[in-house]
Amino acid sequence: MKWIAIAIKLGISGLLAWLVLKHVDFTAAGALLGNRRGAVALVLAMALLAGGAAIAGVRTVCVMRILGAHCSIGRGIAVWMVGLVVSQSLITFIAGDAARVWQFARLGYSPGTASSAVVLERALGFAVLLVMVLLFEPVLLARASPGPVRTGLIVLAVLCAGGILAFVASAFLGRLQPYLPAAVREHRLVSIAIDVASAARHLTGSWKLGAAVVLLSVLMQLSNSLALFVLARTTGVALDFIAILAVSVPALLIAAMPIAIAGWGVREGAMIVGFGLFGVAPAAALAVSIAFGLAMLLVSLPGALFIRWGKQKQAPAPA
Repeated sequence: MKWIAIAIKLGISGLLAWLVLKHVDFTAAGALLGNRRGAVALVLAMALLAGGAAIAGVRTVCVMRILGAHCSIGRGIAVWMVGLVVSQSLITFIAGDAARVWQFARLGYSPGTASSAVVLERALGFAVLLVMVLLFEPVLLARASPGPVRTGLIVLAVLCAGGILAFVASAFLGRLQPYLPAAVREHRLVSIAIDVASAARHLTGSWKLGAAVVLLSVLMQLSNSLALFVLARTTGVALDFIAILAVSVPALLIAAMPIAIAGWGVREGAMIVGFGLFGVAPAAALAVSIAFGLAMLLVSLPGALFIRWGKQKQAPAPA
């Protein structure tokens, strides 16, 4: 039975890797990777993205401490990598977050702690990304002529502001429970849902840990943008880092929408429009985006190995 279980787990890991590789257009990225300089840029971009994964592991540790649970950095990185490889295989981050909850549960954490940790980490990470998009919106609007692109940027800014307000308001969601009908508010599933959805309230318990999570989220976005900057320079895109940052943060936000496999296609379209505001040719923008997706894909593949690592262990003691 043991060997059968191992074979099943290896089969699942192989299936995840196959699903990821199936959706990559290697031909479009060939122009970038067809020379030594492009290969070096790809390796450097992978190193930066791997550094971002390590930062995510530290962020997970901080989030777990906010919730009163202990989590080592190695365990945080392993759980993040499982979520990363699943999100690169299925519909964006939703499946990856579900995989992280499952992995935490396998490691002995309670379902409530696992769900709250993933929801809080994802929500705070998105809130940071939304703030960064708003900060760089003026840079893009200054180059956008009146028309669909400018209108889209304005709509994006409004949605970002709404998302930030929704994140702040979620901390007070629990106060609405007493106003629900008795049959609803006393239901166990309703209580669990409200408890998880209002995970932002835990941030007030430790402002230092909350600030650390925000800072680590910013560093993760900067590592993504720096990887794009390296790849862009290899293709001859002569933009400074601020311009790359202004293009990358809204593009990565749009790519996170659950409408495509790991954002493929959506990210490329957003990159072409964003880089186009700075006069970059669509072919160059497409090559940069595909190379970035390929680098993210390759960095995520080791996460399939960690699926076997999450063997049930003794529940961790509270911090």
